[in-house]
Amino acid sequence: MAYSQFKTISSAKTAFNLTVIEGDRFLPPIAAIEPSPILSGYLQESLPIVATSSSEKARSEGIIYLQNRVWSMHCRDVGCPTV
Repeated sequence: MAYSQFKTISSAKTAFNLTVIEGDRFLPPIAAIEPSPILSGYLQESLPIVATSSSEKARSEGIIYLQNRVWSMHCRDVGCPTV
């Protein structure tokens, strides 16, 4: 089915026999952690460049790049499980 066939949430719920549960958290609450000084510095330097890019494509590519870079920095600092 094409996305364009579903004009409302109600029509998607009917078509797929979905039940919407509101008010519950999807993910459990977690404690906040402080970012490392290296990560904080990197984001302070890089985020303004991405946020002020002239095109939507440049912003989206910048966000993906930042996400990958931040994840690799996080894994270097605290270690990440392998999948």
